[in-house]
Amino acid sequence: MHHKATERLKSLIDELTKELYIVAAFIDEIESGFISPKDSSLLTLKKLVSFLHKEYKSKIPKIDIQHSILHVISEFIMERFIEKSGFISSILSEHDTNSLKEILADYFSNESREFIADYPFPCLDNIKELKLDGVNIYQKSYTSQQYNTTRITFSGTGILSNSLNSIASRNSLRGYKAFVMIGFLQKLFTVDESSSDIYSGDFPKPQTFQCLPLTMKDKKYGFIQDNLALKLDVSDFISRIKIKDNYDSENFPQLFSDKMSTATLLIKHAENSNEDAVRIVSALDWAFDCKATKNLEMAFLNTCFGFESLLGETGDEKIPLTEALSDRCAYLISKTTSDRKKVKVHFRKIYQLRSKIVHGKTNYLTEDQTETVDLAWAFLFASLVCEINLFKNTIKGESIFPENI
Repeated sequence: MHHKATERLKSLIDELTKELYIVAAFIDEIESGFISPKDSSLLTLKKLVSFLHKEYKSKIPKIDIQHSILHVISEFIMERFIEKSGFISSILSEHDTNSLKEILADYFSNESREFIADYPFPCLDNIKELKLDGVNIYQKSYTSQQYNTTRITFSGTGILSNSLNSIASRNSLRGYKAFVMIGFLQKLFTVDESSSDIYSGDFPKPQTFQCLPLTMKDKKYGFIQDNLALKLDVSDFISRIKIKDNYDSENFPQLFSDKMSTATLLIKHAENSNEDAVRIVSALDWAFDCKATKNLEMAFLNTCFGFESLLGETGDEKIPLTEALSDRCAYLISKTTSDRKKVKVHFRKIYQLRSKIVHGKTNYLTEDQTETVDLAWAFLFASLVCEINLFKNTIKGESIFPENI
């Protein structure tokens, strides 16, 4: 943020701390990240929100910015155990008011704040603690639910919000999904198809299934968002993931660490905007959604979106998307000319079916079409394996091109 913008930010924060009125009746809700500003102070809050929304080039929704402002103030007040109504400048000392203004100015001067996201992953209960490159695994106890579960922490950047739709949440969740899918690609995980607690992919069984909790914490100030939870279908899918039976539990932590180094490598380079890593992680995100959803049509479309993320655009308007993708997929996963021809024929069938669904010619897949759905997933799975291996070789400096190119 340039000098003039920083000065404007400080001015708006100064105005806000003078006019924002905290209602004591809502103090108990501070732990959930909420305070209630009096209506008369909303105009000042909206001015600050609109200013930041413009400075962030509209990348962060206004509602997320507003929530983040109130959450930072809530955390600051909660730390001081203040439980009374009043203007901020009247319930805080002059020193604390100035400290709050400095924190707000620092916190919102950059939309790419570093945070830690803490996700559940119950199937790793035989790993008490494990540190990978940028990813930590540990055990956490939940006294209210009377159970322990394994957690996985990821680093990320963004402004924290109470919504899983915020940019910070989405970026962090994408890394989590990629990590999980690499476990499937490495043949570490399988899914227990018999233990789902969801009816028809839409409704939970009464009082038998809870969405898995997650937390996000700002690295510098320690502000925590702990009122978040994974969506129902994602929670159900994660809860049903199992370690394959053929692995020795005693040696599993080291084996897991070795095999999942691919995931940490990809996530790290994706965070640094490596074009190939971003493309692969995005495809892994769609692959996760394909496996998590109970809706067969959405699972199929997510698989197709995975192809488009992984194999990219045509780069030439004259070349049809299906033709470009089928060529790339065929040459990526096939070794012989005859196999490539077969892949291209089947790939066209996949995209013909995609077109029927997207354009409303069919709403439900028939039993005869499930073979095409299974084939689409097999092609995406194979494509991901090949692309990831190529990426790893490139990172190691093993380029497939001659030095003079």
